[in-house]
Amino acid sequence: MLQTSICSQSQKDTFVADHCTKQEFIAVLKKSDCLLDDKHFDMQKYALFYCKQDVIVLQKCVQKFAQLLKNKGCFDKSRFPLFRKSKRA
Repeated sequence: MLQTSICSQSQKDTFVADHCTKQEFIAVLKKSDCLLDDKHFDMQKYALFYCKQDVIVLQKCVQKFAQLLKNKGCFDKSRFPLFRKSKRA
């Protein structure tokens, strides 16, 4: 079942939990192919897009952390599959 939400201007200058303007949010909706029309977007599809973006950021952070530890000689990431670079990213 398709769940939609309305893109309406909030009472403040910012939109979506004070993180961006309405125009910025609509640009992200377009980028993620979630915008259905001028006023509606596919909420489930956007939630999935948002979660995937979080995973990408987290993966990069973990890889950077592992690299920092490796550079200091504190960690051998080859022993831990979690820290190996994913071929899917």
